[in-house]
Amino acid sequence: MQSDFVAGLSGNDLDRTMELGAIAGQIGVASEIVFGLQLPELGAFLRTKSEELHAIAVESALRFAAGRALSAAMLETSNQIGALGANEMLEGMARQELADAALAASNEMVE
Repeated sequence: MQSDFVAGLSGNDLDRTMELGAIAGQIGVASEIVFGLQLPELGAFLRTKSEELHAIAVESALRFAAGRALSAAMLETSNQIGALGANEMLEGMARQELADAALAASNEMVE
C-alpha cells in the first residue's frame, strides 16, 4: 500500500514533501540545541513548530496522492460517459434513418 501511495506522487510532489520534512527535522534539531542552552521555552516552541511542520508535510503528501487518485478516477469516468454519449448518438442516427425510411415508404403509399 505504501509503494502504491509513493507511486501516486509526482517527482515534484515528493520533492516538496521531503523539503517540508527536512525543514521540520532541522527545526527539531535546533530545538534540542536550544534546550541544551538552557532555553526551555524557546526549545519547546521550536519542538512544537517542528511537529506541526512535520504533520503538514505528511498531510500534503496524502493530499497530493488523493488528488492524483481522484483525477485518475474522474478521467476514467469522463471517458466512460463520453463513450456512452457517442453510442447514444449513433443509436439516435440509426433511428432517424429508420424514421426517414418509414416516412418515404408512407409517402409512396399515399401517392
